Amino acid sequence: MSFMSFMSFAMLAAPLAVMELYFYAQQNNTTGTRLTTIFCLWGSTMITAVGSFAAATVMGLSRLGAI
Repeated sequence: MSFMSFMSFAMLAAPLAVMELYFYAQQNNTTGTRLTTIFCLWGSTMITAVGSFAAATVMGLSRLGAI
């Protein structure tokens, strides 16, 4: 299995897994499930924010200084 095949699968499976966890937490109103869901959503948000910042820094903002 190549890396690109893994990434293609991960781009589909990771958001679906987080969504499934969210729906599971709505049905089962236990503290452990809710905390797990909160930390997974928070972690996913932080990973997205760091990746967006890194992409903007490398691709976009470095070109603005040359103008």
